Amino acid sequence: MRKFSKLLSNVIFWKYNGKAKFKRGERVRISSYEKIKETLDERNCYEGLVFMESMAKFCGGDYEVLREVKWLYDEYSMKMLRCKDIVVLKDLVCDGKGILGGKDCDRSCPYFWKKTWLEKGIR
Repeated sequence: MRKFSKLLSNVIFWKYNGKAKFKRGERVRISSYEKIKETLDERNCYEGLVFMESMAKFCGGDYEVLREVKWLYDEYSMKMLRCKDIVVLKDLVCDGKGILGGKDCDRSCPYFWKKTWLEKGIR
């Protein structure tokens, strides 16, 4: 029973892993585009999270944290995926221009930001 309880706590509850915690309403600054590019691999991803080119226009700006993301739905695998060190910033949504092979998308999805790309303590 003890093993099951530990497994369950690891799955259900997000654990602090040494990276900064962000609270709703806290102001953060998005790092420069150049600094973020240094973290990306050949697929434009950092720790599995894609940095979309349309996110670059927000780099260097100050924004409010809306919430931390603990789970997201992967439409390709049709599964809920546990995630870590990701936040959503208030009012930053994808405009969908040219995202679908040159066609526009009208979903207005929020952008996901890795905590590594953000700086705390902005007033």
